[in-house]
Amino acid sequence: MKIKHNKLLHVIGNKSNVGKTTLSEFITSEMKKRGLTVGFLKHSLHNHPLDKPGTDSFRLQQAGASPSIFYTPAGMAIVKKNHDQKQSEEFISHIFADCDLVLIESNRSADGQKIVFAESESDLEGIKNILAIISTTLKNTQHPTFSHGNEKLINFIVEKFELKNLPSV
Repeated sequence: MKIKHNKLLHVIGNKSNVGKTTLSEFITSEMKKRGLTVGFLKHSLHNHPLDKPGTDSFRLQQAGASPSIFYTPAGMAIVKKNHDQKQSEEFISHIFADCDLVLIESNRSADGQKIVFAESESDLEGIKNILAIISTTLKNTQHPTFSHGNEKLINFIVEKFELKNLPSV
């Protein structure tokens, strides 16, 4: 998937439950404190249900509606089945156009700059475009290394992506 945005940051790790989503939450909340807007895309190679069976939106999707949009005062959810990848990439790019940064929880082969969870050098093999590493055990690598939840990581991202550096609140 290729999203047109000049400030994409992939968060990757070798396995589930290493902290990718928690790190994305941390980055997002800290950027928000600085007045920045962060978009988030969870990319998965697995098929997951996008709606609950039996709901009105699910029933309309089953009938062939695509896209199907569930809209409330709190927000909206959009489900588009059997999508054309190029069309989806353009749509997603449009949604993120006003974001200062877009975080993508994705896989190691994705294009773009990456923050990688790693506990050994072997965890980094074959990964291109490593921006930084999150680790409790790796030290003195060729990449900047941070512990989970370290404020210095936020400053590093702001600097590397040349984000408007507003004072932290």
